[in-house]
Amino acid sequence: MGGLSALLATCGSFLFIGQALSEPDSNKRFLRFMRCGAALCVLLALAYGLDAISTRAIAAIVSILGLVPALMGIPGAARRAIRGDGVGTSLLLAWLVYFIATAIVIGVINGWVPVNFWTLHSFQFGATLDMLLFMRVLGLRTKALRLEALDANRERDAMHSLAHTDPLTGLPNRRGLSIALASALPHSGPNSLLAVYVMDLDGFKPVNDRHGHDVGDELLIAVTRRLQGHVRQSDVVARLGGDEFVVMAGHLGSSQQAQELGLKLLEAFRTPFSLGDLQVEVGLTIGYAIAPDDSNDALGLLKLADAAMYSGKQGGKFCLRRNTGDLALSSV
Repeated sequence: MGGLSALLATCGSFLFIGQALSEPDSNKRFLRFMRCGAALCVLLALAYGLDAISTRAIAAIVSILGLVPALMGIPGAARRAIRGDGVGTSLLLAWLVYFIATAIVIGVINGWVPVNFWTLHSFQFGATLDMLLFMRVLGLRTKALRLEALDANRERDAMHSLAHTDPLTGLPNRRGLSIALASALPHSGPNSLLAVYVMDLDGFKPVNDRHGHDVGDELLIAVTRRLQGHVRQSDVVARLGGDEFVVMAGHLGSSQQAQELGLKLLEAFRTPFSLGDLQVEVGLTIGYAIAPDDSNDALGLLKLADAAMYSGKQGGKFCLRRNTGDLALSSV
């Protein structure tokens, strides 16, 4: 059992040091070598268990093989320590303690070091300190893996946000709106209506042409804030592109309530926008449709509302119109 335990400990050293010093962007040969060393220990343990290797031979093998993980790990640990990595510093310190404790024991056995309480138990003290340092390495690696996972999650969330969010206003884009509609439509019903308002700014192009795109972008951001300030927290404000916005409002008790919300949004644009020293006036034309009364699917609602909005544009702008299916549809 002594030989098997020594081989098991050596196998663990190969695996532990290999994982502790492995890096995502580094050469994988080191990790493969350490795994091969662990596999060799397992094969030797099997051979020893079957009496194919003598105890004397195993003692000699372990005395040599046991040093290999540390010797192989020193260069990588030193590089990490130079970078200020606590893993490298802890491993170097652990190996230094181990070698000092081993040297003291050898000195006691050969009579080179006086025997007292400290020298007699130097190996136990060294082993205890080694375990504490290895536990610190384990803690540092666990923390690093947790931080890597958090970074990966943040990157994934950022990519998801880029795919579903308008970069200028931070509002959901067409894809984000589609997801919100798909989620909200199953919950709409006769007593819980869902209204979709497609709106286009009146007079945005002259402002953009006269004052430049920077002012135009500021105006779009100001429009976003004004729309958000006149809807409920549960409602969704989206930007489809250019100066076209969409508001999705659910849990409405009646079509009259949907009409009142549309008029409220329309009235909000009677007040000019203050953009630094500029006072800019733009209007709003709104077309809307209601689920489930006018349509039961997201694309149908958007097409109906879009047709109503274009009808309002052609009819004089700055108005609110509902499409129950009687207005010609246009592509969205």
